[in-house]
Amino acid sequence: MQSLPPSLHRRANQQGLTLVELMVAIAISAIIGTAITAFFIGQLQHYSIGWMRGSMGASTQTALHRINDDVRGSVRVLISTPASGAGSDLYAPQPSGTWVSSDTQLVIAKIPRDTAGNKLSDTPDEIVYYLRDGNLYRRIIPYDDPSNANYPLLTCAGTQTPAGGCPSDTLIMDSIASIKFTYLDSTNNTPTVLTEATSIKTEVNRQAATAGQTIKINASNTMTLRSFKSYIPGSGTVIPAVPIFTPTPQTLPPLTIGPGGLSLSNTTVSGNGNAIIKGNLSVWLSNLSLPNNALNISNMGCGTPANYPQPCTTEPISIPFNQMGVQVTAKQICATGQYSTAAISGLQRPCTAPVGDLPSFDKQAFVNARNAQTKSAVSCNNGGSAIIEKDTVYTSTGTSSFSLCSEVPIEGSAYFKGNIDAWNTTFKVAEGIKTPPIIVVNGTIHFNGNNIKPNISDGVKPIFISFYSADPACSNSDSCNDFQGTRIYNTLNTGTNAIWLGGATMNAQFIAYYGSLQCFFSTIINGTVAAQGMTTTSGSQINLTNESWPAS
Repeated sequence: MQSLPPSLHRRANQQGLTLVELMVAIAISAIIGTAITAFFIGQLQHYSIGWMRGSMGASTQTALHRINDDVRGSVRVLISTPASGAGSDLYAPQPSGTWVSSDTQLVIAKIPRDTAGNKLSDTPDEIVYYLRDGNLYRRIIPYDDPSNANYPLLTCAGTQTPAGGCPSDTLIMDSIASIKFTYLDSTNNTPTVLTEATSIKTEVNRQAATAGQTIKINASNTMTLRSFKSYIPGSGTVIPAVPIFTPTPQTLPPLTIGPGGLSLSNTTVSGNGNAIIKGNLSVWLSNLSLPNNALNISNMGCGTPANYPQPCTTEPISIPFNQMGVQVTAKQICATGQYSTAAISGLQRPCTAPVGDLPSFDKQAFVNARNAQTKSAVSCNNGGSAIIEKDTVYTSTGTSSFSLCSEVPIEGSAYFKGNIDAWNTTFKVAEGIKTPPIIVVNGTIHFNGNNIKPNISDGVKPIFISFYSADPACSNSDSCNDFQGTRIYNTLNTGTNAIWLGGATMNAQFIAYYGSLQCFFSTIINGTVAAQGMTTTSGSQINLTNESWPAS
């Protein structure tokens, strides 16, 4: 047999690959491995993004359902939690000490129930949703009610966060880029007062990074307050609310106070008729008793000159400390944002009071009817005599002074273009007058120790109206009578009272059209009062009587 050449014999016995072949094989393997790795990484990233998107979407819907459940069971949106007293929160944001409803924070009142749905208390808890460091938290502030004692307050145990809230508050949602609460009334519009909101729309935008991408989730939901205006504390059941007294210009009550509010100090207020306060009520060693009538307090005494008045974020009824015998009583008290009940009898919680103005007076029509005669001024002193004559315009822009005069008869309506200042003088409606004489004054009215008497024949009382304001052009105008917020704000802050009453019995109606009225030195008013703000001190008494407000 013929043998192979040596060179071919060697190749037939060689094992493995040459270096070139090995390098080619490695390169091919690397290409294939890279492709496989990239495929799996892409799949993992795709899975991670999908998982994150799904997880965020699911948790967003869970959070919205949680919010909706609270809103559905709520009786009212709250302007804020109280800064002190019952319902306040030691761990609220500082320095205000309150949680305030806004477009990024929600405060609602909800009836507390156990896990089985059984009611724990007739008094609502305060539920707060607040944003901190991109996270939404839920906080419960159980109302200070003995029947609610088994539902303890969530406290911080000394570890309060600087922005308010506690580490133990429930985390509802994280990774929040923005959140917005929109408050809607029954017509699906923005309510005039926040507490009139009947539904809440929650909009949330969440963002989180994963696998080199930013995942964005946008979601929104709207829920109605199912128990709105159908809750009366202490009733034991949810029943339709008592209709709220809603005044009209023709039915304004004998006590009508504007945004400057009513401040009572060592005073009693009683009598027949409803009362309405646009601002707030402060009570110190005093009693306000209207057991057969309604008291409405609108809590509209805040704001700036440009937007006055605006809703306040504090409770409208203030009774400092524990004052023996102090009481605010009415058959029905509707006070917007009021939940504390200490020394208050007849309070409906929650309740939104109607917002109104003082009785409007047509000054121009009044002036047009007073053209019978004009005089410069009328004054008397030291036992002298004077008469306020019917249909007379007293043109002096100075002060008509009545000091230690004998009895001054009021023979009819009159118009003073200046001020009236009287001291230890008696004014009396002349006999035979059947309708209340109206005394319109452009400036201030200052009565110190003056008795004002009705006539004996008909019991007719006079009506005193001051148009004093921080806007002299309006005060001196015969036609200016609108309730401009800036004018009222500036007038209330001048430090000058439009009407000052001290130390006597006054059977009359008083209207401080743009300014405040102050009672001092044991003043007794038997009649009606309307003022943009009112302060009483030193043993004053206000005995309200039902009389019609003048239109002109």
